[in-house]
Amino acid sequence: MGKIVVEMPENPAELVSNMTILQPSFSSHVSYLLVGGLGGLGRAVSIWMVENGARSLVYLSRSAGKSIEDQNFIKELQSQGCEAVCVPGDVSQLPDVQKAVASCTKPLAGVLQMSMALNDRSFETMTYDDWTSTLAPKISGTWNLHQAVEQEDLDFFVAFSSLGGLCGNIGQANYAAANTFLDSFSQYRQQLGLPCSALVLGAVQDAGFVSQNRKVLQSMQSSSVRLMTAGEVMKGLWKAICQSKMPSSSPVIVGLGNTRPLSEPGVRTMWARDKRFAMYYNLESDVGTVKEVSDNLKVLLAKVEKNPALLDESETETIVRWELGKLITQHMPNAQDMSDEEVNQIVIDSLMSIEIKGWGRRNLGLEISLAEITKAGTVGRLANVVMEHLRDKYSSEN
Repeated sequence: MGKIVVEMPENPAELVSNMTILQPSFSSHVSYLLVGGLGGLGRAVSIWMVENGARSLVYLSRSAGKSIEDQNFIKELQSQGCEAVCVPGDVSQLPDVQKAVASCTKPLAGVLQMSMALNDRSFETMTYDDWTSTLAPKISGTWNLHQAVEQEDLDFFVAFSSLGGLCGNIGQANYAAANTFLDSFSQYRQQLGLPCSALVLGAVQDAGFVSQNRKVLQSMQSSSVRLMTAGEVMKGLWKAICQSKMPSSSPVIVGLGNTRPLSEPGVRTMWARDKRFAMYYNLESDVGTVKEVSDNLKVLLAKVEKNPALLDESETETIVRWELGKLITQHMPNAQDMSDEEVNQIVIDSLMSIEIKGWGRRNLGLEISLAEITKAGTVGRLANVVMEHLRDKYSSEN
């Protein structure tokens, strides 16, 4: 493993700020245990470790090595001179953890606890199974790992936590509780004189769960959430590894923040319905309040008011669809590169629905219910709903 080099400053108070961490390096003479390490992010971590010297990796997960994807990945690691062992098992079961530890072909030197389970529900509808099944991998699993490796001479023990434990997301009380445990657990092991650190991550855009779930990714992009790259994760992970043997070290937090100031009009937050943040609903920027109706839409509505028959023309629907797409993609990176069809297929989440409802009232004089917006599901189908409302409005006025 790499070393930490400290240049002694003249002023001891400057000691921490002068600490320099060398490039990542792992020993080829030891094994590393990755729990839940065969997902998208786990594979990125594995490749990074092998590129930096690791030659013996052991994986523990429920289906480790069973899928074609897992088998192909193991072959890829083996082609780079790394011995990879897959142990199918449940980290929340101590015998399975002990079996994984016993499968190490070299002395165990490091543990990465990456397991997770999501069962998102509002707290009032969350069942006991929803609660326990999300807590089990991170709480029971981490405790089992602690017991199984307590006598091992480890260089590091890193628990992958989430910003969900700090900030909280609607429907993730169980996940927040599980990650909060990990942050406290790392302090507990440190107090015992054992290596441990917590890596608190935000959403990763190019690896792992979020990158593989288009709807979730779109929701976070439209909410101005700062999405991390896998490279940022590796930098944070190496820092967590180096801190693992430092007593009373704090969790390493990566990815906290928004891409745009909360005070900007149109910025949707992940906690829009959280009463604790109600004050932010009325924040205004220096340049004005809500986004006004575009010139194209103004001209169109003026023409429609004189001639409602225009609502049956395809060009009218095209303009409405384009304006809707512009509203929804305004916070999405690379939106300018999306085709009309890609925009039409964008899934509308609950946060988007709230903004669309307000936009329709302000700019079109329409009262479109959240239920209708949710049922429409995509930008393309929502445009059809808007057109129907416009026809009803102008047919009743004439």
